[in-house]
Amino acid sequence: MILWIFLLIAALYLLYKVSEVTEEELVKFAEYSGITHIAVGFIFLSAATSLPELSISISS
Repeated sequence: MILWIFLLIAALYLLYKVSEVTEEELVKFAEYSGITHIAVGFIFLSAATSLPELSISISS
């Protein structure tokens, strides 16, 4: 039980760090490309939500 709690905490910490890096890189991309931060966020969000559906349609 302790192992599972430790793994959960480690996974949540890893998710937090990866989201920070992703956000920093998206801000850099927005500044480099001249696109607003909101537009880059919408584009990333739409791509991220479409990937599971795309992978299912490709595999079938």
